[in-house]
Amino acid sequence: LKIGRDKVAKLVRSFREKLLKRALSLPEATALYDLLIAPVEKNLAGKTVLGIIPDGVLWELPFAALKDKNGRYLVERFAIFYAPSLTTFDAIQNYARQRSKLSKGQLFALAYPSFGLARKVELPLRGTFEELPQTEREAKAIAAVFGKDARIYLRSQATEERVKNEAPRYRILHIATHGIYDAFTPLYSGLLLAQSGNDDGVLEAWEIADMDLNAELVVLSACDTARGVVREGEGLIGFAWAIFVAGCPSSLLTQWQVADESTAKLMEAFYRNWRSGASSPKTKPLTKAESLRRAQLTLLQSRKWSHPFFWAP
Repeated sequence: LKIGRDKVAKLVRSFREKLLKRALSLPEATALYDLLIAPVEKNLAGKTVLGIIPDGVLWELPFAALKDKNGRYLVERFAIFYAPSLTTFDAIQNYARQRSKLSKGQLFALAYPSFGLARKVELPLRGTFEELPQTEREAKAIAAVFGKDARIYLRSQATEERVKNEAPRYRILHIATHGIYDAFTPLYSGLLLAQSGNDDGVLEAWEIADMDLNAELVVLSACDTARGVVREGEGLIGFAWAIFVAGCPSSLLTQWQVADESTAKLMEAFYRNWRSGASSPKTKPLTKAESLRRAQLTLLQSRKWSHPFFWAP
């Protein structure tokens, strides 16, 4: 490309900042499309799935929100997924099929953890975090999609200890709570859960990496869970890396501080799409990437959440 890394980084970060501010004018969306997608347009003809192996600052870019010259978002044309490398992606295919056979349960979900009588928790150098009632509705709506195949834990039951003890038995793990991103040591990024006698209530990324998961998918419905430090060939060192090291081939994470209500709607739509063909042998199930694309389009086509701030991360 006839552009240096510094200029690409400047464009990406300007785009992110404007998305976070919900700016109406987003010229970077088209500028980045012209740089990164337009040169390979001919290769994409007739394709419906786009796998992206980012490098450097491109891990911070929500590709779904890039726009072509006709004003169409990339997510309107492709189901999008990311991988750290082609070697990793190739290995994941067989690994995922073998690993998922070990899981006995379907959905394991934790949400709306209790933070004590004050209904908030203060963490030194990290801030004050209040309870998230919206995550209860999110978890219950998702559990309804799975019916008797779902196990959901709320309030005082949504503990770090329970994740460590029970999560390895399930095919899908869903945690909806506060996410804490540590920019200096990303493996100390954490998920806030209810405290029990044997833990501090913060499930950190390094602790996830130390687990032995048999899940097909881990969903962290929390803020900034897709962030981390980029290492060549490894991708993002943070939650995504930790989940992969723990034995799970796929994760659904967030690139910034997401809005509670729209995220709950997106997550419910994602699971409904993904499960749509699971109960009928006559219907071919959607892939995770396509299920996410359709969930994003549900928000994009709404009046309330059409701005990419809500669906792009």
